[in-house]
Amino acid sequence: HRCSLGGDFYLSVRGTTGLIVSANVNFVTTVGGLNLLTMNATGVLVVAAGNNPGLAGDLTLTLIGADPLDGNGFTFNGTFDLQVNTTGVKQTVAVGNSTTTISAGPNNSNIGSSYVEIHAAGNLIFGVANNGFLLNNASLYMAVGTNGLAVSASATLAIEVEGEQIFSLTASGGMLISSAGFAASITVKSAALNDPASTNFYSFNGTFTLQVNTTGAQQTIGSGSTAVVIPAGPGPNSLPVGPYFQLYINGTLAMGNAGSTDTGMFLNGSFYLAITSSGLTITANGVLNAEVAGSSLLTMTATGALVLTTTGNNPGLVADLTLTVGSGNPLSGSGFSFNGSFNLVINTTEAQQTVTVGSSMITIAAGQNGSSSPAAYVEVQAKGAI
Repeated sequence: HRCSLGGDFYLSVRGTTGLIVSANVNFVTTVGGLNLLTMNATGVLVVAAGNNPGLAGDLTLTLIGADPLDGNGFTFNGTFDLQVNTTGVKQTVAVGNSTTTISAGPNNSNIGSSYVEIHAAGNLIFGVANNGFLLNNASLYMAVGTNGLAVSASATLAIEVEGEQIFSLTASGGMLISSAGFAASITVKSAALNDPASTNFYSFNGTFTLQVNTTGAQQTIGSGSTAVVIPAGPGPNSLPVGPYFQLYINGTLAMGNAGSTDTGMFLNGSFYLAITSSGLTITANGVLNAEVAGSSLLTMTATGALVLTTTGNNPGLVADLTLTVGSGNPLSGSGFSFNGSFNLVINTTEAQQTVTVGSSMITIAAGQNGSSSPAAYVEVQAKGAI
């Protein structure tokens, strides 16, 4: 694997400190004998002498081939430059009519180390700008590795649903660009996605990770204790295998009174968020606890889908999740028993809604207990015989 510059170089003496090299060349990145990207590179390199000899430079890159940060359903808008420094110290070089500082080490580090990397600055959009997951003000440092271009990333992770921004926090992580495609894992370690309405009826809390994989195979970014595995496909079962992007939340959905930590309905587990034409679709797989003043009244596993909309006359969160009793059926006891099914029903839109559950369409009432009187609610419904 290697990076190469080929073309015209113009050398001149830089006083007593070394040489200045003006470059107008092609920049090619090759891994495993395959060219991952080809760009035109223009700018200035410095061959330094003295106590810290070596090569330093910052070249502006212009795409010739495909954009390595564009793919199936996502686009990048921004700039690229090639940064080189083998001197072990910070360097300043002329770029046009101005000067630019080149850090002593990679990823803008102050720790001296020889490196060559591509720096990309701009915005990555997964979906579209008004309905998608966005990496705004992204700073991406790409270095050639044995598996492809390893990317260290920092950005502001935002969620836009139907033109409304419902989440925005600083995130960081890694990406991998290879001949097979693009994979990424960008994380906010502690975050909350709150009910945008003043009722504060629900809140998602936990670790938020944007996952992207267009390779059709499981990918690993990093190594050792920092290694992150990106599944081959979306959702709890990683299916279907193929290109996808999703926001994965490992945490808790608090319902009823999101401001309380000991009273309400709490769904702990995994949530997979995907952008669709109807809003934000959330696949849930977890354990539901109903608590009052810290005491657990029931515990059940919960699976199913939720839909979050932000526009129209009745925005909000709607769901019908299948519940499975583990032990301690709340409707069974000494001398009596319940045979039937349980569902967790949520509706904060204050209107009757229809959602897809498996291959069926389910109607969710506007109000609690099947009422047509509109009111935000969350409830466990049981159907069967005692």
